[in-house]
Amino acid sequence: MKPTIIYEKIKNVQTTIPFKEKEALRKAATKVPDGGIIVDIGTCAGGSAFLMALASKPSVHVWTIDPIENKAFLEKRMEFGLIDKVHFINQTSDNAVKDWNEPIDLLFIDGEHAGAYITRDIDNWGKFVKKGSTIILHDYIWYGDVVQKAMDAAEIKLKLIDVPFGHYNEKPVGIAVTEKL
Repeated sequence: MKPTIIYEKIKNVQTTIPFKEKEALRKAATKVPDGGIIVDIGTCAGGSAFLMALASKPSVHVWTIDPIENKAFLEKRMEFGLIDKVHFINQTSDNAVKDWNEPIDLLFIDGEHAGAYITRDIDNWGKFVKKGSTIILHDYIWYGDVVQKAMDAAEIKLKLIDVPFGHYNEKPVGIAVTEKL
């Protein structure tokens, strides 16, 4: 799907992700191979999940994880016809990973933003990410060096590729686009 069509479709979905970050997510999703899996930790209203689902190949599945069920997300998922492509796991990422056993092609971490939680998400979910695949961490700039310190503390090693950023409420946010080593 063309980027302009994707952005038009999701324009009314609440998100804190500025355009440059959306573009990084969209581009990463287009690289996921046929039959691949995207995992999105932190659903909120579904902006990132819908963006990656619409940008990826039809056979790619997106699993989005959040302990809070958002009615707007569930309604938009149905409205966009993504019931069979975007799957919602209504649990914390710590609990959801206990039952996970599939290889992951793209991991987007935007859940709990305390350093220990970020490190746990990198390690717990990163072990399923294929070597050389992309792990994207949200709010790289927003929380100062918290995300970088969490990356450094993780057992799963990541190579920082890019830090596209924009502003939300006039504050820089930024995401870390990394490659699993």
